[in-house]
Amino acid sequence: LKKERIIECFENYDLDGNGTISFEEFIDMIKPSDEGEKQDLKNLYKKFDTNGDGAIDLNEFINGVIDSNTKI
Repeated sequence: LKKERIIECFENYDLDGNGTISFEEFIDMIKPSDEGEKQDLKNLYKKFDTNGDGAIDLNEFINGVIDSNTKI
């Protein structure tokens, strides 16, 4: 993935434009179909939120996508 594409995806997930992705924004974009999928997304979110502050910033998002080879 190109870094520009990852940044574009980050901006799409950052619905309020504050420079971070909250868990609510994360699931609003993905729309899990059931509680099991929501839990899987919560686990993925925690992996991306490497500093544990409850939000994913641009650097965490880029590193998370690259490290996990996650499809965006």
